[in-house]
Amino acid sequence: MKVNYHHLKRYSNFIESCSNPDQPHIEKHHVLPKSLYPEYKTDKLNIAHLSPRHHYVAHKMLTKVFPDSREMQTAMWFMITTRDVKVTSRDYEKYRKTHSDFASKIMSKNMKGKATYIDEDGKSYHLPTNDKLINELGLVHWSTGKCTFTDGTDNYYLDNTDPMIKELDLFNVNIGNTNESASKRMKGKAYAKDKNGIMHHVSVNDDKYTSGELKNMNHGTVNVLIDGVKKKVSVEDFYKNDYDHINKGKVDVVDKDGKVSKIDKSSELIKNGDVEIYVSDNTRISSRKNILKYNKSCVDKSWMTKPDGKEQFVEKRKVDDLLCDGWVMGRKSTKFKGYPTNKGKIWVNNDIKEVCILSNDLDDYLECGWIRGRRKRVWVNKDSVIKQILKVDLDNHLDNGWNRGRK
Repeated sequence: MKVNYHHLKRYSNFIESCSNPDQPHIEKHHVLPKSLYPEYKTDKLNIAHLSPRHHYVAHKMLTKVFPDSREMQTAMWFMITTRDVKVTSRDYEKYRKTHSDFASKIMSKNMKGKATYIDEDGKSYHLPTNDKLINELGLVHWSTGKCTFTDGTDNYYLDNTDPMIKELDLFNVNIGNTNESASKRMKGKAYAKDKNGIMHHVSVNDDKYTSGELKNMNHGTVNVLIDGVKKKVSVEDFYKNDYDHINKGKVDVVDKDGKVSKIDKSSELIKNGDVEIYVSDNTRISSRKNILKYNKSCVDKSWMTKPDGKEQFVEKRKVDDLLCDGWVMGRKSTKFKGYPTNKGKIWVNNDIKEVCILSNDLDDYLECGWIRGRRKRVWVNKDSVIKQILKVDLDNHLDNGWNRGRK
């Protein structure tokens, strides 16, 4: 612990000169604070007899002797707030701020990674967010399904289904009207953090957000499953520890009632036709926009390579001039060296499965009844669902109400 020896010497001289058990209205003071030195708590030599005024001054001096001590700051703050002591506004602000800072650090340390949960009987549990007990006991976060409502004057913290909302004509303070969806309120906005980790609620078109000064709250993190518990980890830890992504091996599906959920790709529900692969309207619209945007950007342009090896996508009207300057048409190989390629390989199938083989093995496969190429597939659609199927399964889908092609 940091000790200021200059103020320690002043404090020692002050106690020695002011301690007097015969003076009226004395207060006992531990020369060595009992919170820091509990072994001297009952030592009579550690007790000084001070007047109320001198007792206050002694504690004020201790905050300077031990400037980093939370205990000394707290003791000083309680002496100010629990006694009829007059202090300057400057001193009050100083000790109030110091006490708040220490209290916030302790609270943050004790609460970090923890939350309050309740069971069906309303019993509370203060547990780490990744504690297995949460799933075992079926616990839910204490604020689940609750919001702050107001009638314009008073606030009420209620469950969304509480009948009092309609009785008192309350509205949700966060979304204005109970009929207004939260997604509408959040449309075009995002929670972002700055370089100091402070959160901001900003528009996605905000200059600081688009420039990268503010980053999305989930930037640099990945949702994973660790021992069956959902947890958010950094990208570095994700690759370092070889975690499994929370959605690994899963796919969005829609059932006959139109309910969308995420299940394993190998689920029997998909094989039996109880659910269909789901592609949202937003995904189709976004993909279509990106394709149109890319096609538009490629009109009347070509790839060329500079003499120094750099590539550039240039307008065709400039091609002749650049060729005279030593440029060449086309670009270098765009294949990433770390990825396997199908160079020297051929696809073959036997109407049951398809494999990619070496071209030298083609004759052996053809003799066994395989044919060259991949199994033919076609697109089909039904309502808002689009998927690609094998051509041999087309008739079965058409009988079940599917239409050939994409919307």
